[in-house]
Amino acid sequence: MSFRRPPPRFQDETPVAGHPAAPHYALLAVLGGYLLFVLCGAFTYAPWIGWGRLGGAVSTFGDLSGARYSFGFFAPDIPNPVVAVVTYRTPEGETWEEVFGAGTRELDHRLTTMMTFFTVVDTDNLHATALAAYALGHHPEADQIDVSLKCHRLPSMEEFRNGIRPSDDEYYWARFGRRVALDNAIVE
Repeated sequence: MSFRRPPPRFQDETPVAGHPAAPHYALLAVLGGYLLFVLCGAFTYAPWIGWGRLGGAVSTFGDLSGARYSFGFFAPDIPNPVVAVVTYRTPEGETWEEVFGAGTRELDHRLTTMMTFFTVVDTDNLHATALAAYALGHHPEADQIDVSLKCHRLPSMEEFRNGIRPSDDEYYWARFGRRVALDNAIVE
C-alpha cells in the first residue's frame, strides 16, 4: 500500500503569472481605473491636465470615449430643439397639420439636427421654401400651405425653479401656394 501526502490545507492565494485568477484581477483593475476616470469626468475633475503628453493622451481618450463629460441636465450649451409645423389647405377648405422634427423616427432626428444647425445662420426662408416644395409635392390635393418654425425653449434651472416652463416660440411663419398654370395664355 502506498500513501500519498495530501495537499496543504491552506494554499497561497496570491495570483502569480500563469495563475488562472491573474487575468481576472488585471481586468478588474482596468475596469476600476476606467470607472474612476468616468467619475472624474462626471464631477468635472481633471487632475491629468498638467501631465504633459500623457495628460493630452488621457484627455483625448476621454473625448473619444465620452467618459470626460458630465452629461448634466439643464446644460446651458445644448441648443433648443427646432420643430417645423406644416399646415395644409385644400381648395375645399379642408386643413390638416404635419409636424417635422418632434417625433422619435430617424427622419425626425435628422430634421431636428439640420434645423437646429441652420438656426445659427439666417436661412429660415430657404429652409421653409424647401419644406414647402417637399410638402406640396407629396400632397397634390393641397393648394396652399403654411410653414411655421418653432423653437422649443427650455428654461435654465434657475428659471425652472421660478416657475417658468418649456414653451414653443414661433420665430418664422410663411404661406406658400401653387403657381397657376397658364397653358393657353396670350401674351402681348
